[in-house]
Parts: sequence; structure tokens; C-alpha cells
Amino acid sequence: MFGVAPADARAGALAHYLPATGCGLRERDASRWRPDRRLDEATMLWANGASLHDAIERSGYTASAVSGVHIGNFNARQHPPMGASTCHALRDAALRDAGTYARGDEAWILLAAPIDLPAAGDEAQVDAQALLLVNRLRASPRRCGSREMPSAPPLALSSQLTEAANAHARDMAQQHYFEHEDAQGRTSADRVRATGYADLRVGENIAYGPLSTDDAITGWLASPGHCENLMDPAFRQMGIGFAREEGARGEVYWVQVLATPRPVRH
Repeated sequence: MFGVAPADARAGALAHYLPATGCGLRERDASRWRPDRRLDEATMLWANGASLHDAIERSGYTASAVSGVHIGNFNARQHPPMGASTCHALRDAALRDAGTYARGDEAWILLAAPIDLPAAGDEAQVDAQALLLVNRLRASPRRCGSREMPSAPPLALSSQLTEAANAHARDMAQQHYFEHEDAQGRTSADRVRATGYADLRVGENIAYGPLSTDDAITGWLASPGHCENLMDPAFRQMGIGFAREEGARGEVYWVQVLATPRPVRH
């Protein structure tokens, strides 16, 4: 890890560099960004020859978007205006975190938008958010690839399906694979039945990457097969699970299990 200045000092450095961008920004505009220690490290790496992608990767910051600014002489009295794309990035409200690094009269700034990844302990919030989004999607007809899918009844959460989803997500994260069939050769239906759930039909969607809950579900919607699972009117219940892979970036494995329960016989 690199040694970096305290947060107040880093915010002050950013304020000092902003007028030199030639984008009409003043020192007081620095309050729009949050100084981030990991981005300071990434900025140092970038300034010393690493690619922007590698610098962010090595810092441990998980970004959905990033933009870099290099200022040739921040102590000059006059500064030529930077390109329109650079000034646009400096005004992009989504890029809310910042890192800085200076060497001589040169300065580098990295601006980034974080990915809001779920963490252990967020399970109940993720369940509620996922169910709300899925049921909103099912409320309207939509096209899944070449197939027109009608609107479908809302799903209910099932603790057993959630158990099966979380177990498969954890197994993939720990064993480093990405398949519907798990390392023991079991299918999604096998895992569901192992929880004691009595099913008529089971479907499963999986996703992998630095994804938020919304990103995972909207990604499935963009894939015809996954979309058909989401919109299938025969399914009545769902469970969703996630697990973080160990490592700096901590990619997330997502599993959604959908099922039709067997009728209860009286």
C-alpha cells in the first residue's frame, strides 16, 4: 500500500488543481467529490506508467466508470482549456469519488463512480429489492429475443429457494466455476429438492461480475433465455442469492431460482 495524505489534505489538493483544468471550475467545487485513498493509489500508479484499467484493478477500487485528467503545469497563471470530453467528465455527477497525485508541476486526477456491490449482511435488503424489480418487470408484456412474453403474475419469495440460490452462489465463489451444474454434478432441481421444496418445475438464472442487484436482473432481462425464465407465468415463487469471491475486486456470483410448487394435498 502506498502512503497517502489525510482526507482533508487530499481534498485540498483537488481544490488546488481544479482551476488548472480550464473547465471553469473553482476551488470550492472540490466539495462535489469524495477523496478516496484507493483512487489516490490508482492515480499514482497511472501517473507512473500503468494503464488506467490496471491502476484501478490494483488499487482494489471497484468502478462502474472512471475518467482520468492530466494537468501539465498546474502552477501556471494561464491554462488552455481542456477537451470537451474532459470537462464533461469533471461535471459528471456520477463520478463522485476522486484521487489525486502530483509530481513537480504536473498533476493527475482520477474520477470514478463506484459499483454498489452487496455485502454479507445485506441479504434481506437484496431479497426485497430483487423481488420488487422482478415483479415490476413481470407486470408488463415484453419480448425475450424472438418470443413475445405476456405479463405474468407476481412472484412470492421462498426461503427454501433462497437457501438453494445462496448455496450455489457460495459454491461457485469458493470453487471458482460458473455453471448451472455444481461441482458435485447436481442440477438446480437437485439443489432445490435438497432443501425439502416439492416442485413441479424449476428454472435458474446465474450471473457473475462486479454487479449490483439491479445490474444482475437487468442483465438477465437482456438475455433471451434468462428473460423467458423471468417472465414465465408458470413460475410462482423465487429465491435469490449472491456470494463475493475472495480478492481485491470481490466479484459477485448471483443465482436466481424460480419454481412452481406442487399443490398441497389435503
